[in-house]
Amino acid sequence: MSAVLDAHPQASSLVLVDLIAGGINPKREANGLSGEQVIRAALIKQANGYSYR
Repeated sequence: MSAVLDAHPQASSLVLVDLIAGGINPKREANGLSGEQVIRAALIKQANGYSYR
């Protein structure tokens, strides 16, 4: 998983832009997840076949 993120260093910035566009307040990032954390969680979810339920 880290190799995927290392190969695409701009990915976390793009995710953060999407989160902000969706209404997330970037000044509250410390209380939530960073762009990289969102990507890591999504990769783990997909790799393991987890659901949101």
